[in-house]
Amino acid sequence: MNKKDYTGWKDVFSFSLAQGWKAKSFRITLWILFLLVLFVQPFLGWVQEGKKEEKPTQITSLSIFDTTGFSIDYVQFGKGPRYGKLAIDNAPKQAFEEAVKSLETKEKPTEVLLKVTFDPQGLFRLDFVKSATSDFGKSDFETFTKDFEAYFREARRYALDITPQQIALMEQTVATKVSKVSLDEKGQPTLGEKKKQGIDMGEYTLLFAVLILVMMIITISGGQIANGIVTEKSTKVVEYLMIHVRPMALILGKILSALVLTVLQMISLGIAYFLGKRLTTQMFGPGAAGKEGETLALLGKVVSRTGWGKLLLGMLVILLGIFFFSLLAGLAGASVSKIE
Repeated sequence: MNKKDYTGWKDVFSFSLAQGWKAKSFRITLWILFLLVLFVQPFLGWVQEGKKEEKPTQITSLSIFDTTGFSIDYVQFGKGPRYGKLAIDNAPKQAFEEAVKSLETKEKPTEVLLKVTFDPQGLFRLDFVKSATSDFGKSDFETFTKDFEAYFREARRYALDITPQQIALMEQTVATKVSKVSLDEKGQPTLGEKKKQGIDMGEYTLLFAVLILVMMIITISGGQIANGIVTEKSTKVVEYLMIHVRPMALILGKILSALVLTVLQMISLGIAYFLGKRLTTQMFGPGAAGKEGETLALLGKVVSRTGWGKLLLGMLVILLGIFFFSLLAGLAGASVSKIE
């Protein structure tokens, strides 16, 4: 093939791009997907916020027997609409065993006993005790224990007088490096680093998301290419185009126009995604939309670890792969004469 086989692809590209952009089906689909992506995160944030606004617990009293020695202010657990009426006793006068016996004698009690201990094996134990005839539901009690466990996990950190900066520092990822000692030609010891094999879970998730994005681009653009060629063949438009351009120029123009339209769809959905995150953050707080900083840090980690050269090479291979599958879709569309 020579350059003459591709002469006129720009005209086909501009014509197909304009036709595809003006199509009502394309615009309606784009707006529907844009609105869905835009409002799905605020909707999920609204659902989560609705779950938080649950009915007040039927548990009226909580007696805590703490043997760990931590100075935890358990009264703070009683803040909020769900546990606002909960009476918390930090220092019960009677022993734990006596409180358990007195709890057994009551009919349909609404109080709970809690014993907090530190196991010699290296774990904290939260032993909740309720009466077999307690007058509150199972789901209410399960929610209560989960909420208290979450509160205890945070409270024990601050009980050790650790600042939020120190907590964030302790939660950072620990990197491990293994080196081998060997002697060089002069008999001097040298360290040879053993590189870590594989990727971590965060990098795997990011690469998996990229693969899904590429698959979506191939699927959407391939369908648009094949459908456009078959439609124009059935409406005799392709016969008019074939008078001025050759088959390869026609297919190339169709492929590139469909890819541009698909990329525009992906960009618009990405914009809707970030607008949805901002909207969710403004409506329900920063925690409802996830942490953007972690995603940006993960991207920076992948770029620094891979290198710009390999990254650009990988992007080139992906683009060639997308073009190859788009070419297959164009040839498949050219091989039939009707959409049916």
